[in-house]
Amino acid sequence: MLLLVPGLWAQQRAYFDANLATARRLEAKGNNGEAEKEYRLAVWRARNHLQEQDVSDALYSLGQFYRHLGRGSDAIRELQESLAIQQRLSGDTDVRTGRRLAELAAAFLVNRELAEARPLIERLRVIAPRYRGQEKQFADGLIVEMDRLSQATERFREISAAAAKGDRHARQLLASCYEDGLGVAPDSTKALKLFSALAAEGDLDSEYYLGVMYDKARGTPRDAAKAAAYFRKAAEQGMAVAQFNYAVLLSGGDGVDRNLTEALDWARKAVRGGYPSAAQAVSIIERDLAEEQKKGKAGFR
Repeated sequence: MLLLVPGLWAQQRAYFDANLATARRLEAKGNNGEAEKEYRLAVWRARNHLQEQDVSDALYSLGQFYRHLGRGSDAIRELQESLAIQQRLSGDTDVRTGRRLAELAAAFLVNRELAEARPLIERLRVIAPRYRGQEKQFADGLIVEMDRLSQATERFREISAAAAKGDRHARQLLASCYEDGLGVAPDSTKALKLFSALAAEGDLDSEYYLGVMYDKARGTPRDAAKAAAYFRKAAEQGMAVAQFNYAVLLSGGDGVDRNLTEALDWARKAVRGGYPSAAQAVSIIERDLAEEQKKGKAGFR
């Protein structure tokens, strides 16, 4: 860190404050690329011209920025250094240390790194009662989320053990855990593989879920033809939501030849099966079919 005469130090301090203010303004506008440059410039300026507290503050702001962007690994790197500096400056129980603990714990939780988050949360439990307002809500929310994820992780272990023994329901739950990130980091590719194995055994729910995954490009590039095929399999076994989805694909000619008459038939079956949006689909398809028939008749005149 360079030693500056008071006037130059004050100038660098003003530049530092301006960098942070500009970064936050750019972030609020969604201009994240330019915001990152300003945050990093503030870190550089603090390291080279200002005090350790300023370095900790700048790293903390940069870490928050990365966490809000979902860049968990980058957030963890900056927040870990900010926390280490703050602990050295003000101790383990200072509120500023607590803020950094909370942000770092949040970044670990987003990454599903519970082992790293847990000791931070335990330290945060001691400091959190001293908070007020939004800071308290944030800290309390992290503690609740830690407890929830711990329970979900334990449940995931139980499901995994049962699935390993061949329990079909547990295998289906395991696929859903990977798809939804319950107790484990989300992994749609693993979910797709597990649902595919179950569907090959004739599991109705898995056939439907595969239709959704191929339709929404979850764990695989979008494949409307495969989505339509799986929706039809489930629809033929009476699943109302699959009947609705298959009707939608038929009506739009998405992954299957367009056939409004058949689409209407499936949509009406979905209505009888109690699917909420099916009645509206019936009305739309009936309208489109009437217009198509009208155009057909006009063509023969």
